[in-house]
Amino acid sequence: MKEATIALKKIILSLADALDCAHPSLVDHQLRVTYASVAIARALDLSPATIESLLYAASLHDIGLFTIREKLEGLRIEEEKQNIHHHMELGYLILREFSPFQRAAEFIRYHHVDWSYGQARGVDGEPLPLGANIIRLADRLETMIWRNRPVLLQAPSLRKAIGSKIGEKFAPEVVEAFLEISSRESFWLDLTSSRIYSVIIQLFPEAGTSIGFGHLDQLTSIFSLIIDLRSPFTATHSAGVAAVAEKLAEMFGFSPLERRLMRVAGYLHDLGKLAVSEEILNKPGPLNAEEVSVMRGHTYFTYHILETIPHLETVNQWASFHHERLDGRGYPFRLNDTNLSLGSRIMAVADVFVALCEDRPYRKSMDGKKVASILKDMAGAALDPRVVSLALENFEEINEIRRRAQEERRQAYQRIRQEVEERKAA
Repeated sequence: MKEATIALKKIILSLADALDCAHPSLVDHQLRVTYASVAIARALDLSPATIESLLYAASLHDIGLFTIREKLEGLRIEEEKQNIHHHMELGYLILREFSPFQRAAEFIRYHHVDWSYGQARGVDGEPLPLGANIIRLADRLETMIWRNRPVLLQAPSLRKAIGSKIGEKFAPEVVEAFLEISSRESFWLDLTSSRIYSVIIQLFPEAGTSIGFGHLDQLTSIFSLIIDLRSPFTATHSAGVAAVAEKLAEMFGFSPLERRLMRVAGYLHDLGKLAVSEEILNKPGPLNAEEVSVMRGHTYFTYHILETIPHLETVNQWASFHHERLDGRGYPFRLNDTNLSLGSRIMAVADVFVALCEDRPYRKSMDGKKVASILKDMAGAALDPRVVSLALENFEEINEIRRRAQEERRQAYQRIRQEVEERKAA
């Protein structure tokens, strides 16, 4: 396996697609805001570097909203301004740690702040970045569109509504650029197209930033934080799975690059849970048949989100097949021992290992004897006996690696939350 570079925009657009899976009212919201933002930036003739940062920011602008309830309230943000500064600041603090996102993080930080005739200022007294106001307009526009009515019938009233806020909420040049491009039917049809991903790629064809697997590790660690924090019971789960899977891969003789990719797969293995409601994730008891059917779709979504990203084919298999079984009775693809790689088998054991060692809504964490008993019972039919044996032979070492990884994630999240609260109080 060779090191490869991946276009960052393709990763981010795929992750934005995942954020949009959470609720029918949210479908394509991030991507629509991205399209409108990039289209306005093109009309303003902004530099490719600025447009690239704007693409990242627009694609992830609601990353500080962890729950579906928060996201739905975010769609009504003009009427309900509760917590908007909290989620902007949280998104900023999460993304600023990744160097290619530093400018995008600033855009996200101020994307709900009114232009106020050019008088609005940032936390340090600096003028608001124009990119933030572009997202402000694009976000507001997208939330005003009725999805059950033809968009071309709505276009005149939408243009009028946006135009009426020139100077007050939106920078004059941003409004003028919007009015120019929105005079064309194609703008509205692209904005609401089922092909929105491809439309954005065509609108911004520049290669942009590419990252290697080292940066991918850091990026997916950040995104796993967003996945896990939708439930207090899994707030550190992906970090634990990534660490355990990487250690097991090392014990099986995987190369350094393969071990890094195993860690990436661990961070992303529950990506599809963004499509599962918090009520199901946090239910304090066994799931009923309907809830189980919803939960069983999460690895399907993980697979199809990741398959759009080039060079991640192996990561996708390792991440997405962790609920398949050797006897073919797993889900969602009903794979069996003939088509499950060692990497996928390692991930399956890592996921069960970490889950058993965690508190869940319906039970407390299990001790070592109980964990070993369950893993042994699952070996053969569900889990690979070789992987289970290796995990149990090295139980104390692997469990300590899990504990440290999850504690580090918990502390990182607490630092972010504390900084948000301190800034709110300032």
